[in-house]
Amino acid sequence: MAYLRGLLISSALATLIGVADVPAFAQSGEAGAATGAQQATGAQAPQPLTDEELEVLVARIALYPDEIVALIAAASLYPLQIVEADRFLTQLKADKTLKPKPDWDGSVISLLNYPDVVRMMSEDLDWTEAMASAIVNQEDDVLAAIQQLRERAVAQEVIKSDDKVKIVEENDTIV
Repeated sequence: MAYLRGLLISSALATLIGVADVPAFAQSGEAGAATGAQQATGAQAPQPLTDEELEVLVARIALYPDEIVALIAAASLYPLQIVEADRFLTQLKADKTLKPKPDWDGSVISLLNYPDVVRMMSEDLDWTEAMASAIVNQEDDVLAAIQQLRERAVAQEVIKSDDKVKIVEENDTIV
């Protein structure tokens, strides 16, 4: 989990650097501090998801390798770029000379190697935005939900090490 947390923190830092140019709206009174994205859109922090809701949210990606989970988490912060990337992949089939937009986030560009993931995220923008919100507001809970699902999958032998997959248990973390 430390590895995945490191990947997510690195992605979050890159995101914050990219968001640094967005002007933040001033807050008054005792409303508290909002994230840069919340300030830019004027949105309030959503209600935290329950443990069960988080498990449902991350179920479709929990068994992916940590590197892909981190890319999905970071790319979920850019839903418009995900839609553009999905369209790009469709156009790429006809024109192999196309290049990704240079202003796309690195996580979105990296996900181009996983077209099924890009398509899933593009076709289910509600899920993509829910993932982004959970990452921004409940990162630790998201990681815990992923670990719980992985633990259950290992215990029920849904996943196990073989010649293509290596399940590693580091302390209480399944990688």
